[in-house]
Amino acid sequence: MKTPPAIRRFIEEFLKIDEEAVGKGSVNRALQEAMREEGVSDPGVFEKRFVSSQEVRQRFINAVVIGETWFFRDRGPFTSLARHARELQHDLAVDVLKILSVPCASGEEPYSIVMTLLNAGLAPSSFSIDGVDINTRALESARRACYGSGSFRGNLGPAFAGFFEMTPHGRLLSRQVVKQVTFYHANLLSPGSLAGQGPFSVIFCRNLLIYMKAAARREVFDRLDQLLLPGGVLFSGHTETIFWHQQGYIPLPWDRSFALSKPVSSQASKKSPIVKTAKHLSPSARRRNTGISMESRADSEGGVHETGVPGVAPAAGEVHDKQKAADPVSMSR
Repeated sequence: MKTPPAIRRFIEEFLKIDEEAVGKGSVNRALQEAMREEGVSDPGVFEKRFVSSQEVRQRFINAVVIGETWFFRDRGPFTSLARHARELQHDLAVDVLKILSVPCASGEEPYSIVMTLLNAGLAPSSFSIDGVDINTRALESARRACYGSGSFRGNLGPAFAGFFEMTPHGRLLSRQVVKQVTFYHANLLSPGSLAGQGPFSVIFCRNLLIYMKAAARREVFDRLDQLLLPGGVLFSGHTETIFWHQQGYIPLPWDRSFALSKPVSSQASKKSPIVKTAKHLSPSARRRNTGISMESRADSEGGVHETGVPGVAPAAGEVHDKQKAADPVSMSR
């Protein structure tokens, strides 16, 4: 099915998705799903409804933005957050560690952050999480906080399994976790999006930029850079760390985390081809950056140290296998 012109323009100008990256088949399937919901089979008829109705456009967004996610996806970021949360809070001089998860999909990522920090011993009053997504259907699921088997991969372990209660409808998260997260419906690329929110000490923005064209990636950078405190930490997707590094963010040597620090004394928007020296970092970032090398170092067993940015090695002793690249079809968190 050929995508109607108005819908194609919407994808390019509002969602700013790279259709080649998402997959033309995915867009076509989303269009068919949205047409079925409207009860129409003629693309021209659907196009007219699409143009005239915000509700129809939102249902199309919900169909085309597929959030593949699960609890504690890629454990590294959560392990590193637990290890460095208090240090960040101290060195950023914040009473409350504010964390942004965008896109948050159906809530597994922000809720994983909450469970991580509670399990690490942080008081509920010492942190808060904002979850942002453009998909209203996913946000409804997030607020229900009841999850089926697809949201779990592997064994949670007793420390985290205790946050769930088994019900006939799935695993229900405890109120202790749910109350720490505030969800917002927003398009990160819309003018004024997230105005009044932040500043944040930590931002999780993983596997979003890979679906966008260069200009849209720059818009996302500008928005998130304004929201992140100098010296704050950003967790990106595996294939996205190079982009953030090119904008001046400093890769951190945290195993499997793909984490970067926002410079303190220089504008991150000034592109840097190399890792900035420690004097540009906050005290916590300087400590976190200990062990950075411009060459990967093989360990005694032949493994390779990796931070997600070519040529930047993590702290000694942190070894892992290269992660798989993000699924090129679904928008993953």
